[in-house]
Amino acid sequence: MKFISYWYFFNFLHCEKKCPDIDPHKESTRVMVFPLAMVLTSIIFQVLVQLEILDLILQSWPYDYGNVHSKNFIAPTSILFIACYIFARKLVCSEHLRRNFLNKNNTQIQYDEEKLRIHFRLTETLIFYFVFIALFIGFGLFKTLLIALLPLAYLEYWIRNNQIKNTSKAC
Repeated sequence: MKFISYWYFFNFLHCEKKCPDIDPHKESTRVMVFPLAMVLTSIIFQVLVQLEILDLILQSWPYDYGNVHSKNFIAPTSILFIACYIFARKLVCSEHLRRNFLNKNNTQIQYDEEKLRIHFRLTETLIFYFVFIALFIGFGLFKTLLIALLPLAYLEYWIRNNQIKNTSKAC
């Protein structure tokens, strides 16, 4: 999925431009981790609900720790989110902080300096977009989710056709 590389690249440029004293690689991955962790958590949560495993977990969870409310950080769903957050952080950092990835990204993605602001706004919009996708999945609104994924599919198409240089050689 090229939109994740696009998202990282323009987050990196945005951080480099706005906050030169902060490491842009770490900041770019930090910005991406929370929305991706929310989507991953909602997918796993929906699978647990559909397979009726969440009820078993809540019943077997110790009563003192299993009360689900907003201030209980040891509830099963909170632990699920923490585990997904750690997994998403490891995954994003391992993928995007490699030198090979950074060099390849810098040579592949092309952009206009005049349109840089549009790319920055688009990457900021992706954060909220992933939060909405996580909410649609979490609440089981799958028909709405399919409609919501259409702009993401178009973004992927647009990035592949307009932003990524064609590095393959024609025969």
